[in-house]
Amino acid sequence: MTFVVLMLLCTTAHSAEKDFAVFSSGLELEEKVHLFEAMDRFREATELAPDNKGYLEHLAWLASNYGFTEEAAAAFTRLLPLVDTKENSYRGLAWNEKVLGRYDASLAAYRQVIPPPTPTSSYRASFDHISQVLHGENERKINALLASLAFTPGDVTLQKELFRTYVSQGELAKAVAVGQEVVRENPRDLPFRFDWARTLFWSGEKERAEKELRLLVDETGNSAYVWYELGKVQNAMGKREEAQQSLERSLAIYPQAALTRKELAEVLAVSGKGAEAVDIARSIEPKQNQVLTSQLAMARSYHFSGSLPEARNIYREILAAYPLNTDALWGMVETSVYTGRPGEAEHLIETWKTLPPDSRLAEQEKLLASFTSPRVSLMGDYYTNSGDFSRVNVGASVTLFNHETLWTPGYYFSSFHQSGFSTITRNGLFLEGERRLTDSVRVGARLGGNIYDNNHETMNGRLSLYLEPVKNVDMALNIERSDIIDTELPFRNAIYNYVVTIGAVGEAIQTWDYSLYAHATPLPNLDFSGKILYGDYSDGNDKYSLSLDTVYTLMRAPMLKVGYNYFYLDYRKPASVYREGSNAISSYYDPTNFEVHTIFAQFAQDLGANFRYGIEERLSYIPKAEGVANGLFGFLEFKLTERDLIRLDARYFTQNHGVSRTGDSGSFHAENVVLSYSHTF
Repeated sequence: MTFVVLMLLCTTAHSAEKDFAVFSSGLELEEKVHLFEAMDRFREATELAPDNKGYLEHLAWLASNYGFTEEAAAAFTRLLPLVDTKENSYRGLAWNEKVLGRYDASLAAYRQVIPPPTPTSSYRASFDHISQVLHGENERKINALLASLAFTPGDVTLQKELFRTYVSQGELAKAVAVGQEVVRENPRDLPFRFDWARTLFWSGEKERAEKELRLLVDETGNSAYVWYELGKVQNAMGKREEAQQSLERSLAIYPQAALTRKELAEVLAVSGKGAEAVDIARSIEPKQNQVLTSQLAMARSYHFSGSLPEARNIYREILAAYPLNTDALWGMVETSVYTGRPGEAEHLIETWKTLPPDSRLAEQEKLLASFTSPRVSLMGDYYTNSGDFSRVNVGASVTLFNHETLWTPGYYFSSFHQSGFSTITRNGLFLEGERRLTDSVRVGARLGGNIYDNNHETMNGRLSLYLEPVKNVDMALNIERSDIIDTELPFRNAIYNYVVTIGAVGEAIQTWDYSLYAHATPLPNLDFSGKILYGDYSDGNDKYSLSLDTVYTLMRAPMLKVGYNYFYLDYRKPASVYREGSNAISSYYDPTNFEVHTIFAQFAQDLGANFRYGIEERLSYIPKAEGVANGLFGFLEFKLTERDLIRLDARYFTQNHGVSRTGDSGSFHAENVVLSYSHTF
């Protein structure tokens, strides 16, 4: 019996000695700012001694201070039953639950130490009250520390505590100043220098923060966590390549870091490396205490690489588990707006408004307003070609959003001219509408009428059904009645319009078009799309066309895309002929089995907050004519004010050798200019 007791005592002593050794090694790593590795040691110590409240408390606060939020919340929850004085543990738990977006759990923890103003207070009122209490506590603490430092001005312990309290109070400029004094006197205190560098970044001094972190990388002996923090700062500064290098250096030292992989995935996505970003995000194991990190990495990888529907689905999953997580709310609002769900975005913003103030909320409100606020647009365009045909359009439209329905009424005036024929003018009115019926179904319609001065009047219309049948696929079914001169509507890219003679207007030819469009994004940076169309012309002709596109996004900021287009056009019969006096002209271009292969590149870049420009180069080969064509498009966009935008588009097209229905058509060129102005109310 005595032997058994001695064995048990020896085993217990050995176990205690082992967990203490592990914990001590974690403290040594923490002193070197090797925080990823230190966290591993502290986790191991708490597993060896699960009832050791000292180990667990240290792990909880370290996790809370350095971004391991899920783990911090779990650690504080485990800690509470072990400690007699629970106030600090409740505060730590409450803070981390709030960051995660579990506001009810956060308030429940805060209420253990800070009673709410009323039992039924709103989230905002409750957290405003909590902030006031904490602010008062910090203010009293700051005054006491300043008073103590007046007697012992060189007391480093007091200076550090004052620094931390200023940070907690949000008085970052004062924190930076106090921290600088500590760093000057204690340059080898690496953990404090690291915290000071982070505070430099939070206060907006990004360049100083980057410089300090670069020094710390060497002085900490290549800390993976310092490399990670440096990558975050560089990413925020827009230094994507440097950020990628720093984060990859961090992963080379500590490959399993979920935080680093999440940051790297975002950098890659913003840099246009969407497939790599998604692969990195997928490599984060969604194990306990890093589920949210894994999900946000996936959502933001898809989001920043342009796969908005996929990102939106993951943001929705996050909000199901963390109902008020502001990172997910931000992403869900933005992806909802850009995928045509402004009503959903509006609802999410109203939810967000019930939470404590967040600077990102105003940005997303502005984004939503840019899509839903009434907007007036004034437009003018000019087109001409080597066939002596030209057209001018001027017009105005109003865009209104009301209860998930987008309305656009408008007016335009057009003038058509071709040498040897009388100029024809027209006045046109239209009303467009679009409404979302379900998350994956929208309907659209357009009704319009034209009055020509050659005694012709036409009515036009369109019905559209938009579907998102499966993930990463969207489709559109259209039935449209239109004047063929508007194969491309006014103010759009007239270079793409192959009905460019006055005969189409003179003969007042209309068409019933039936089309199917499909678009798929199998990979974040890769898009496939296609449109097949049958047209039943009023002059008895039939048209068949097919367009297929493949587009790959190389970069997103600035935007660089490359792609390939295949276009096919065939008319069953020759076009009707328009005659005026002794002059005659085909009413439209009427080839048979006409094919075009085009490669293209598109580039666009923001210059500051108010100016954007872009250019597109298109090189085409026409097999039937053995001809080559070139299209060069460009635009300039200038934001006059927050509500006023002006844009100029200029386009030029030329081909050296074309083909008609019966033979060669020689060379051809065309020019198009569009000027538009819009004001958002």
